[in-house]
Amino acid sequence: MTLTRQLWIAIIAIVLLNGSVSFWLLFTTTHRTFEEQLYLKNIDDANALALLLTQSEKSQTNMELLIAAKFNAGNYASIRLIDMDGNMISEFSYTEEELDTVPQWFAGIVHFAIPPGVSQVSEGWGQYGTLYVENQTTYALELFWLKFRRFILSLTLVTVLVGMIGSMLLRSILKPLGKIVQQANSFSQRRFVTLDRPLTEDFARVVDAMNSLAERFKTIVLENNARLELGRFKSQHDPVTTLPNISAFFTLLESQLRYRDKDGQNTLIVHSVACEHYDIQSVLAGSFNEFFKEFSARVIAFYEQHQTLYTDFRAARINETDIAIILTDSTPLEHLQQKIAEFASFSIAIVELKQTATLATAGVYIKGNEASHELMFRVDDMLEQAQQMTGQFTFCFEPLPGDKLQLKPSDWPNFFAQIEHAFSLHTVPVLTTDETVRHFQSFFNVKINDVLRSCSYFTRSARESSAIPSIDLKLVNLVIAHLESHPDQKLSLLLYQETIQDSDAINKIEAIIKQFPAASKRLALELRESSARLCHDEYKHFCTLMKHYQVGLGLKRVGESFSQVANVHEFGLDYIKVDSAYVYDVKNNQVNQIYLRGLSDLAHSLGMKVYADGVLTESDEEVLFSLGFDGVIRMQQ
Repeated sequence: MTLTRQLWIAIIAIVLLNGSVSFWLLFTTTHRTFEEQLYLKNIDDANALALLLTQSEKSQTNMELLIAAKFNAGNYASIRLIDMDGNMISEFSYTEEELDTVPQWFAGIVHFAIPPGVSQVSEGWGQYGTLYVENQTTYALELFWLKFRRFILSLTLVTVLVGMIGSMLLRSILKPLGKIVQQANSFSQRRFVTLDRPLTEDFARVVDAMNSLAERFKTIVLENNARLELGRFKSQHDPVTTLPNISAFFTLLESQLRYRDKDGQNTLIVHSVACEHYDIQSVLAGSFNEFFKEFSARVIAFYEQHQTLYTDFRAARINETDIAIILTDSTPLEHLQQKIAEFASFSIAIVELKQTATLATAGVYIKGNEASHELMFRVDDMLEQAQQMTGQFTFCFEPLPGDKLQLKPSDWPNFFAQIEHAFSLHTVPVLTTDETVRHFQSFFNVKINDVLRSCSYFTRSARESSAIPSIDLKLVNLVIAHLESHPDQKLSLLLYQETIQDSDAINKIEAIIKQFPAASKRLALELRESSARLCHDEYKHFCTLMKHYQVGLGLKRVGESFSQVANVHEFGLDYIKVDSAYVYDVKNNQVNQIYLRGLSDLAHSLGMKVYADGVLTESDEEVLFSLGFDGVIRMQQ
């Protein structure tokens, strides 16, 4: 029961108690007053009539005429004249009828018991008879009823006014309480927000305690994140550049190839530094590490500043002078070469040698049917060709394969019009250890020129045409339609960063969810971990909006950047899906096991489920469940 309702009940109870006492006092006082006044009137009327009768002729006819005149002139219940022997000389009476204006129950409560007025009628020096006069009580009863109605009306009016004023005052006083309730609800949704201190001292103490809890939990999360990241960093990262080392790189590469993404435009690029005519490591000696650290920072800065060239990128130091980059949904290598050549920061002057370092870059398109060693042989061959070229910046990139989609932005509308109705949904279950389905992960294929393609086939073209939000909106509609026709299923859908950052697309998603509230409660919307890190504020707003409609929220491809996602607990996520790069061959990777156990514990402390994406073998599944994972998504062979 709300405080406002309790206030109303208290006000009504107090007013009723006060009204009952006031009514009792009013009733008894008024009732007594009416009885006294009517009794005095009975006496006065009896005395006046007795005096008139005493002075008149004492014949029967004359007595009756005088008494009748008096009776008809006033409101009397009865007038009786009795002689000294007790015989009735004259009697006039009026039988009171029930009043339509006064309820019977009220008349029964009031009931006047008034003695008649008594006076003696004389004849000469002797007594002629005794006169009894009783006035009617109906007008007194009507007046009493009128006063009672006015009393009840005024009491009700006072109750309503006091209640309304009290409610407004209470609402004003309790404003901080509403914020405290929202804060408590945010805690249950794993969003540990803080509030400004209110002026009301009692509420201020509560807010201080809640804020202290939020800050304490934030500290715990940050400390756990830091410990988790430190343990992973020491074993899987190069100490000089802080990039993943070659061991972590090959695990990532194997995971990428295991997915067999034959339609996506994914690339492997290697940047290699050298010094013309010299072994750069020997020449720089002790300063080489500092030089290469700066070089790696410039490489990473380039890719971070050109996020429109890819969906995801992973970097690693694969030997002393080389940095490898894996891009998903990559722009054509020819376009990438142009962007690198324009990035002046790659030009690194080596002051000690008064010479300029050279940068050789090689790139190949990742095929969906080759092994990791075959891919590395191809890129090494391209890198060797680049290093044999003259110039400060040398490139050797594979040409774009003929089976990749090549569209100009102006061609996109016609292309999308052709494929808009060709989407087909297929699902992959998220399974628990007892084979129970947590939910289904949704994937989409599109038939293009009689060939079934995944959406990654045209993701790059859609991004270059700024059409990613429209693609996601199409997929949201398809998923909702599937949920409407399958009321026993739950589905998850991965959205792109561009959609989260598009306010118009968010409004349209909200409209869809409003239109299908029942199906939307069985929908979970996901975002890549890297995207959540890059568009933190927009994603936080999106999560708050979706939580309002009870839509599930998840983070996909979690791993490398999870500890870098600021205030991840404020998103209110329901689950995370760990990237296949950390799941691949986990049974033989003790380092990843330690990291995944810590990641699982951290996510569970935030109230999130933890799922493993792209699990290949049963032995890996067993290890993951032993590490505390709640479900797995098996690799589709």
